[in-house]
Parts: sequence; C-alpha cells; structure tokens
Amino acid sequence: MREGWKEVVLGEVCDVINGFAFKSKDFVKEGIPLVKIKELKDNRLNISDCDYLPKYFVVDQKYHINKGDVVIALTGSHITLPSSAVGRVAKSYLEETLLLNQRVGKFKVFEDKCDLDYLYFNLTSEYFFNSVGLLAKGAANQANISAGDVKSIKINLPPLETQKKIASILSGYDDLIENNLKRIKLLEEMAQQTYEEWFVRMRFPGHESATINSETGLPEGWEKVKLGDVLTLNYGKALKQENRIAGNYNVYGSSGVVGTHNNFLVEGPSLIVGRKGNVGSVYYEPNPFYPIDTVYYVTSEYSLFYLYYTIKSLSFINNDAAVPGLNRDAAYFKEINLPNIDLINEFQDLCSSNYQIIFNLQNQNQRLREARDILLPRLMMGMIEV
Repeated sequence: MREGWKEVVLGEVCDVINGFAFKSKDFVKEGIPLVKIKELKDNRLNISDCDYLPKYFVVDQKYHINKGDVVIALTGSHITLPSSAVGRVAKSYLEETLLLNQRVGKFKVFEDKCDLDYLYFNLTSEYFFNSVGLLAKGAANQANISAGDVKSIKINLPPLETQKKIASILSGYDDLIENNLKRIKLLEEMAQQTYEEWFVRMRFPGHESATINSETGLPEGWEKVKLGDVLTLNYGKALKQENRIAGNYNVYGSSGVVGTHNNFLVEGPSLIVGRKGNVGSVYYEPNPFYPIDTVYYVTSEYSLFYLYYTIKSLSFINNDAAVPGLNRDAAYFKEINLPNIDLINEFQDLCSSNYQIIFNLQNQNQRLREARDILLPRLMMGMIEV
C-alpha cells in the first residue's frame, strides 16, 4: 500500500443515518419528494415516480437529502439483481431537498477524515457491492443489511488531499454523464411536448385551415379507433435470472431494463409495455432485445413513436388485486384518436431525429461508465499515481 494510505472500517470515517418510517396516509400528489429504495437507480436518485409529503411537513434535518448527498438501499434482492440489490448506492444531483424514508441510509462523513465524493466512488465499486452481499441477511429475493454492518466494511483511505484528487478525476466522468442525461431529458421533453401540441391540443402543422368533422369532432382524415386496431400486444417469455448469460441484448421487465442476455427474442425497434407489476409502463427499444413474461412487446404497421406517446397518455386499470396486471383485451378496447398517416409520419421523422441524438448520447454514457469503472479500482487501490 502507498505511503500515507491505510485500511479503515467505514465507521471510522462516516456515520450511516437510517431513514424515517413516514406513514402512507400522509402522502400527497405534490410536495417534498420522498426517497424510498426504488428511487435508487444507476447510482443516481430518480424521483420521476416517487411519493410526496406536504411542504409544510416538519421533519428533522437529519432526514433531509440535499444535492451531493449519498444514500444506500438497506433492503433489496440479494446481489443477484444489481438494479434492485441491497447495498446499491445513489448520489443526489437534484437541486431540491428530498426526504429519507426507512430502509434507505444516508452517509455523513467526518470531514476531517474523509471526502464524501471519494467515499461515494468507493461505494460504487464491485468490492463494496460484494462486501454487502456477504453481510446481507435474508432470502435471495429479499435481503437486508444494517447500518452497523455497512460501517464494518473496510476501505483503503489515502490522505485527505489525495482523496480529493481521486474524486476529482472520477467526477469528471460523472459530470459528463450527468450533462448527457440532462440533454437526453430535454430531447425527450421536446418530443413529448410536440405530441401533446399536435395530437392533444390539435395544434398540428396546418391546423388553422383544417376542416372539423361535425360527427366525430376531429379534423377530417382523423378517426376514433380502438388500440387493438393499430397494434398487437405480444407476450414476453420467461427468462430466470440464473438462466441469463450477460451479453449485448437488453432484458426488459415491467420496470425497464433488468439485465442483459447473450441472445434476443425480438428484433428491434419495438415498444415494451408493462403487463405485471408496473402496469402500463412503456419503453422504446431500437435494438434486438429480450422481453420477459411480465411484459408485452408491440408489433404494428404504424409509427412506433406515435404509439409510444399514445400509450403513455392512456390510463390502464389493474385487473389483479394481489399482483397488478394488464389484461390484453381491456387494453385493446381503449379508444384513441388516429390522425391521418401523413401527420403521423411527420411526427415519426421529427422523433427519429431527436432519438438518434438520444441514442448517441446513451452510447457515449456507456463508454464513459466503462472507462470510469476500469479506472476506479486502480485509483482506489493506489495503483495509479494521482
């Protein structure tokens, strides 16, 4: 080990604060975002589908999550599924204050001993992930780890100034990734706003001179149809975690990408629609992929981008009280407005341009992550001079 470096347990350099058991009766549709374990995604906090507490809700500041704070999932699957695993960590890149729910822990470093960003990169390492897996208690699909156990894990600790240099190098990669994610979000919002402007508010190109059909209330050339008239929802196929071989093809469940496989079931592009669990969720995949049995995949002669935003705009009813499920016939019966084919194709062309940039940015991010992940263990073990 390099001079000045030492091995310490996390408890010597930080504390892990357990979240509070907020009550569901207090949840509201808007207010202060609440961070549960499901909000920890890809080492970032994602609050796009979170619960909220009222803004007037008084909460001890130790349960606040501010920009730059780092949190850990104290409950999850037992190491076999990284996207929902116990011990996965996330950093907040959000400007707003969030609240820390139970089974999520927040790291509070002792600033005279440890740099928070240095600690964060240690926590994203394969070594830390494996260490949590060895300490976690419970079944494969439901494991837990205590804050005390987390604090017992050992890390290599260089002098504080070296910690900051290492964190600065690795943060350069994360900053580029974050900028690309912001650009992706803007492009997605642009396509969403165009869909709403053209097909919801009916302010499509040439709307000023369009003739409205008195019977349907729609512009001439538009018609009301059932969802089943324009697409087919095909069943995915079971593929257990232990049967997956990591490869180049995304595996989709109702919560999105849940892993990779060395073979695919469907040629892209296509849409994936949540059937069990996250009912009615919808994802666009341009490449070959493997949809498991909790989802449908879409085949259609119509524009996939038009269908993507149309499905997103629909409300689906859960047909199973125990496990939420989307009945295919009920989905087919949903009524939608179908514009004329020229307008649909114009929207397809606009989205294709936006999404080509999105896919390029996603590929850049993948390469940045790979480069960072190769560099990370070498820096953390003192193998590279900083």
